[in-house]
Amino acid sequence: ITERTVKKGDSSFLNEGYVPRVTLMPDGGDHFEIVLIEKGVVWFELTAKGDWAHGSRPWLGKNAIEVMMSALDRIKNSFELATADDPENVSMNIGHINGGDAYNVVPNRVTCWVDIRHTPTHTSDQIIEIIHAAAGEDVDVNVTIAVPSFSVDKNSEMIRLMQEVMKEHLGMDPVLQVSCGASDAIRFAEQNIPVVITKPHCGGHHADPEWLDMKSTMDLYQIYEKYIERFVKLIKNGL
Repeated sequence: ITERTVKKGDSSFLNEGYVPRVTLMPDGGDHFEIVLIEKGVVWFELTAKGDWAHGSRPWLGKNAIEVMMSALDRIKNSFELATADDPENVSMNIGHINGGDAYNVVPNRVTCWVDIRHTPTHTSDQIIEIIHAAAGEDVDVNVTIAVPSFSVDKNSEMIRLMQEVMKEHLGMDPVLQVSCGASDAIRFAEQNIPVVITKPHCGGHHADPEWLDMKSTMDLYQIYEKYIERFVKLIKNGL
């Protein structure tokens, strides 16, 4: 199942009644890091309202683009934002802006799409409340997606088993990671299904070129094979 071809994520089969004992998800944890936390996601559309005027007399109108710029600044300043050195804070991406018709017209309406990612230090509801408070009275907020963050206990049996198998196969202790991205892991966790997230060496996500190292992929296949064999033994022994 792939979200790109049939528009369904990994968790879609849960709706069909399938309940796995554990989920192995190769959708996070670059180069065999194991993900302990995935950020939550809030996508929202902002619509800024202004008043038309001729571009030669902008003081007769209200520029919706400037209203939007101010709102975006207020929203960004409401968070301590993630950086390359400290990626675990809230991140904010302005993905799309649409507004304005001509050089000489003051625009009266602008829309903007924004993507915010957050760790369990904030809930999605708290993020949305902050956005509404910061946007201002001339900007409407429409939340399109709100997905909670995901976390797993590093001492859980499922994580410790994966650490054990990966160390044997790769000859190193895997790094435990906070992922800036998101996956369907939270949908399994909401049904109390353990999730282990790691993936092979790859890069260029949602970009050109997007690539995957084949040797690393075979390593992951063999790691999964060993993991499943040992997991089955744990079940038989009363896990």
